[in-house]
Amino acid sequence: MVISSLIILHQHIEGNRAGEYLNYMYEGLIVNWKNTLKLSVPALIYAVQNNLQYVAVLNLDAAVFQVCVSLSLSLSLSLSLSLSLSHSQ
Repeated sequence: MVISSLIILHQHIEGNRAGEYLNYMYEGLIVNWKNTLKLSVPALIYAVQNNLQYVAVLNLDAAVFQVCVSLSLSLSLSLSLSLSLSHSQ
């Protein structure tokens, strides 16, 4: 989020529209707080998952870690497919 914010800021500064950037960020984060919350929950879960994977790499053998990652991917895929199929019916 920080990098994307810096890119948007740079684009607005090039056009001498820094005030537009602040207004854009205020509208996006404060006024539309429900959308911000919808995006921040999965982002927080993703950050926790990445930290747990780092801990797992340090404490597990390579083969066991690879099996766990493959199992996690398989379960995520099957869950998302079952959810998408249930919504389409």
